[in-house]
Amino acid sequence: PRETIDRARATAPAADREGMARAIAFLRNEELGGNEPGEGGQGRSEALRATLGALKGRFAQREIPLSDMRPSEPDESGRFEIEHGGESLLASRRFIKSVARQMKFSDNIFSLFTPAEVFARISEHHPRQAFRVTVDTETGVLLAARDAQRPALPADTALDVLGSEARLIGLDYNEGDLLATLSLNSDFSIADDSLYERRIDLLLPVDGLRNPTIFLKSFREICANGLAMMVPEMRTDVILSDSDGSHLSRILRSFNNEQGFETMQERLKAASVTPASLDEVLRMDQALTRAVASSDDRDQLSAILEALAGEPCRKNRVTSLEALEEKRRKALAADCNVGELINMGTELVTHYPVAVRQPQRLERFLSSLLVSPFDFEQLSTRMRAARPFYLEGFTAGGAPEPQVLYSFANEYGEDDDAYY
Repeated sequence: PRETIDRARATAPAADREGMARAIAFLRNEELGGNEPGEGGQGRSEALRATLGALKGRFAQREIPLSDMRPSEPDESGRFEIEHGGESLLASRRFIKSVARQMKFSDNIFSLFTPAEVFARISEHHPRQAFRVTVDTETGVLLAARDAQRPALPADTALDVLGSEARLIGLDYNEGDLLATLSLNSDFSIADDSLYERRIDLLLPVDGLRNPTIFLKSFREICANGLAMMVPEMRTDVILSDSDGSHLSRILRSFNNEQGFETMQERLKAASVTPASLDEVLRMDQALTRAVASSDDRDQLSAILEALAGEPCRKNRVTSLEALEEKRRKALAADCNVGELINMGTELVTHYPVAVRQPQRLERFLSSLLVSPFDFEQLSTRMRAARPFYLEGFTAGGAPEPQVLYSFANEYGEDDDAYY
């Protein structure tokens, strides 16, 4: 990214941050093989075409009577396999939760009884029960189980729809969920910061475990940071009415949440001129601590955040901001603005995915911070110009060079029952 910025400075007019951001976007597109929209997605990057090709045919839907499922004995971690038709398939947590939901009992029952006992009791009371299950044929994992009578959008059909969408610029798969990113070919500028591109993230379960969800997304072009707005105000749940993909295709073509994007733009502008309180700095530090796995990485990030905020611990003669009363923390301003906290967090998620255990949990915190009233909301003032990067010198897991491409990692914590 820093080499790209150096090239952009030579390309864009002097002191023109918007021109610099546009130059960076153009140069990155050249370096990544290009992904300009074309008819049927022509011109997209080789990596994206390879991802589409690798996912096609990977997921199979099967209708299986419950009586034909033979659970194995669970191992020490509670994992077990299901034998069916001479094949052993690993029962995922999605499978366990979905079976429990279909049969209207808590999945905790699998910790009280063996899987064989649970399935035998279900078969006893529901001898004709059958499930439509999705199998990840590459890993041999059973994904969600659904009512066999309920129509579902096949994964290959969904991938065909996404592959025909010219605005598709990113696609990833993780444990039952597709995450597709589409560019809306529209941008806006924040003074003394960067050009931002409007994007959307489509979270689509390949097994129909829950409804697809669309999240609004901002993309800070000067540093290629992405932030999916994972808050209720910026998400749209989609209920599909067919299994041939035509409804999904129409939704993607016509999706427009102008009010949501305008709100996001206004909040980003407000964040760029609103001083962060010490309480907001502390909450940011706590969010980073929860998100990062390595203690060394946590220490580095805390030191970077302390310096960004103007060394508030040293100034207030405390070893931690937690030593200050909440009321006082909310009344004391840091040397940075709220936008810089958000930029630091999105830079971590985007360029250092190896350091982050659950990137979407951190994105939810950043989204919530952005849409909630700031402690100094009514005391906005002109702050210093935003920097392109905030994590210079950060060596995540011993790797000093940041990863350029945005990580579309889709790792939900097991406590995120709202997604089930």
